[in-house]
Amino acid sequence: MLRKTRTFEVDAGRSSPPKRKKRTKWSTDILGLIQREDREEAMLESKVFGGKTQLLESLNEERLPPSLTHGGILDSAGEDEVGVLDREKPRPVWEDEDDQESDQRKPDSEDIHMREKHKERRTQFERAIGSQPSWARLKSERSKDTKDSDSDSEDSDEEGHIPLSRRTGTYLTSSAALPQGALDYQACTDANVAKRTKKCVTQVEFHKSAQVVLVAGFDQTLNLFQVDGEHNPKIQSIFLERFPIHSAHFSADGNEVIMSSDYRWFHCFDMMTGKVNKIPYIKGVPEKSLPQFCVSPDGKLLAFRGKHGQIYLVSAKSKEYVATLKMNGRVMDLTFSADGSRLLGFGDDCDVYIWNINDRRCIHKFSDDGCTMGTSISVSDNGQYLATGSDSGIVNIYDEECFQKTNPKPLRVIKNLTTRVSVTRFSPSNEVLGVASYEDSNATKMIHLPSCEAFSNFGDSRHQYTRCIRTMDFSPNSGYLSLGNSNGRAFLFRLKHYDSY
Repeated sequence: MLRKTRTFEVDAGRSSPPKRKKRTKWSTDILGLIQREDREEAMLESKVFGGKTQLLESLNEERLPPSLTHGGILDSAGEDEVGVLDREKPRPVWEDEDDQESDQRKPDSEDIHMREKHKERRTQFERAIGSQPSWARLKSERSKDTKDSDSDSEDSDEEGHIPLSRRTGTYLTSSAALPQGALDYQACTDANVAKRTKKCVTQVEFHKSAQVVLVAGFDQTLNLFQVDGEHNPKIQSIFLERFPIHSAHFSADGNEVIMSSDYRWFHCFDMMTGKVNKIPYIKGVPEKSLPQFCVSPDGKLLAFRGKHGQIYLVSAKSKEYVATLKMNGRVMDLTFSADGSRLLGFGDDCDVYIWNINDRRCIHKFSDDGCTMGTSISVSDNGQYLATGSDSGIVNIYDEECFQKTNPKPLRVIKNLTTRVSVTRFSPSNEVLGVASYEDSNATKMIHLPSCEAFSNFGDSRHQYTRCIRTMDFSPNSGYLSLGNSNGRAFLFRLKHYDSY
């Protein structure tokens, strides 16, 4: 016997065909809730849900707008539409006393540990990335921040103030500045541990872009080492027969090492080809020896220190004579400004000369306060400080006023040394000034800037690295410090305040 089959039209949104239900004497509303005639239940419903009408109205208000697509994600119609995460969370219909007690309970040790761990990770993330990145913010927050920044910039422009983000320069917060008092450093393996200098170390200098340091001395050898703070392996060693190195510097581009001695010629080591080129007698330079020189930061000139107040400018590329500058006294030390536009010379007559390199003209001269004979001069990279050292051990620190006045007063007088100052050097961060004398032990000090106070824990007589220091240098980001002494050692220190090389 065949039965007649019925076909149902199934809606795409339903998982199974609808089933017919028998009508009962109970009537149903649009929510499918059974209406009971019990008065007590009706009274409880009105107290809890606020009545059927209010419940339906609240549910209708909480429905999502039709602009929402599958998964609760907004269509790309515009950025002004409200997202699911931006909507206000619905308020609870009633409050349970048990929930309040659970919220007010004291956190246990595990919760505290998790919170601290979360806070630590958040701090590390913000330190690496910054504050909350824009991609992690909601669209409403991003649009609000943009409107606020636009309004702030308009207000600042109207008031005549320039926003901080439109200025150039270095802005240091109190936490980023180097603290004074005690210097946080670590003594590392010597920079030349792979190959000791047999005689006095006359020059140590860090490469500007690579983690390489050069060590040169009277043993006629130039050594290049990789700086890692632990092994410091040797990269290359160059021996120059009968040529004790008095001064050695990297070129401005870092491709050459220029070395001078107590002769009229000098040598250049090409780091790209590995060849050593001898530069013979320079035409136009009558000197018989050119032991000391400095390199301009812009890579254009070499300034050789001559006798009788003569300063010879030589092209850094062609190694040909360019011009001669003259001082009244004997030239004791030379240094360029950070941009290479000015050359500063310090003489035995205690006068500081400042030349404009472009027109080869002396634009300013001033006398060092309380000086008996000048021995060393150095200028900070930002041009804010200038330091002069004398044969009495006095180091004067000047500010920018020394470039305008003929008899300026020093910002601070450093009296930690009692013998001839052999070297003064500012760190690239402009926060440390290193001073040393090779004529006495315990004659190396690090001066904090801008307080101009010596660090109490550096330069102790118990440490052998403070004895007879002839040369020093800081790495490009002030992360390392190297000291070369008369015993052939190039000491290396890690300044922990600075993160990079």
